Amino acid sequence: MSQAKLDTLAAWRESSDFDPRERSALEIAEAMTRIGDGRRVNDEIWKDARLHFDDDELASLLYLVSLINVWNRINVTVELPSDHGLPK
Repeated sequence: MSQAKLDTLAAWRESSDFDPRERSALEIAEAMTRIGDGRRVNDEIWKDARLHFDDDELASLLYLVSLINVWNRINVTVELPSDHGLPK
């Protein structure tokens, strides 16, 4: 993925840089991450994900998003900055 595309990631909904499959992955990732806000992964999101991913791909996507969410929560809990361990 190009740096230019990564630079638009925060505004993926408004960006034309992402194809439907990428948008579906980002949608489910965001929904999974925002569950703490009282939201849920609704039927529309699941339906769209099923159009773009087979069972194995969807399982991998769910696993990876969950794993990243766990790392983020651990880092917040122990107050570890996101750039910890990166070269300066």
